[in-house]
Amino acid sequence: MKITFQFFLLVNILSLNIFAQNDSCTFSLSGTILDVETKEPVPYVSVVIQEAGKGTIANEKGEFFINGLCSQSNTLIISCHGYCDSVCEHNHRHGKVPHIYLRQKVVDVATVTIKAQVNKKKGTESISQVTVDKSELKDNPTQSLASAIEDEQGVALTSAGANVQIPLIHGLYGNRILILNNGLKHG
Repeated sequence: MKITFQFFLLVNILSLNIFAQNDSCTFSLSGTILDVETKEPVPYVSVVIQEAGKGTIANEKGEFFINGLCSQSNTLIISCHGYCDSVCEHNHRHGKVPHIYLRQKVVDVATVTIKAQVNKKKGTESISQVTVDKSELKDNPTQSLASAIEDEQGVALTSAGANVQIPLIHGLYGNRILILNNGLKHG
C-alpha cells in the first residue's frame, strides 16, 4: 500500500511539473526598432532571443513580435546590415519593450578604381573598301577613276554629259561616297 501511494504521489508531482512547464511558456515580447539619429523605423531587423533560440524579422515599420517564451528575463540580440549589432536585456515584468535604438555603422570601403576606355571609331572605314593603285591606273592612263572601279562588285556608272561619269556604289553617289587620294578627301 505504501509503494502504490508513493508511486501515485510521484506521478502527480511529475504531471504538475509538466503542466507548470507548459503554462510558463506564455510570455511574449514585442517592440519597435528605430534609428538612433533619425528616430525613423528600421525595417527588416533580425531579433533573436539568446536563451530560447527563437527569433523573428521586424516588419517594414520596424515592429517585431515573439511569443511562446518560457523565461521572464531574455537577452535580445538585434542585428541589421548597415547598423551596429545590439544586445539588450528585457524583463517581462516591465511589459512591452517600447523602442530599441540602433546606431548606423560606418563601413570603410577599400579603394575603388573606375576605368573607362573609349573605343575610337575610324571615320574612313566602311564595310567594303576598294583600293586602286598606280599599276591599275598606268595600264590605261586616259581612263577616269569611275571607269577604273566599274568592274568591282556593286559599282555602276551613270553619265552626266559627255565624258562625265559618276560612280554609283551600292546605290550611293556624289558626296555620300568617300574617295581618298593619298589619304586626303577627294571631290
